[in-house]
Amino acid sequence: MNIHETIHNQLVAAIAGLSRARDSLVSMKPDETQTQEIGRQIESAAFYLEDIQYNWASLERSRAVRPAFTKPTSEAL
Repeated sequence: MNIHETIHNQLVAAIAGLSRARDSLVSMKPDETQTQEIGRQIESAAFYLEDIQYNWASLERSRAVRPAFTKPTSEAL
């Protein structure tokens, strides 16, 4: 799996976690407390977003090191 696929999968997972948290909040009754479950969903999404930031920064660094006119090794073969 390449970095683009990894970032894509992490984005999908983060969005899914945030969507579940949103749905839980919308369906929650005023006196109901599902805060632990919603907190876990938001925390999970936050971890994915941190990973995405790290992977994106790694991707940017690798592009900055390689001159724009140079093909990646896999394409040069």
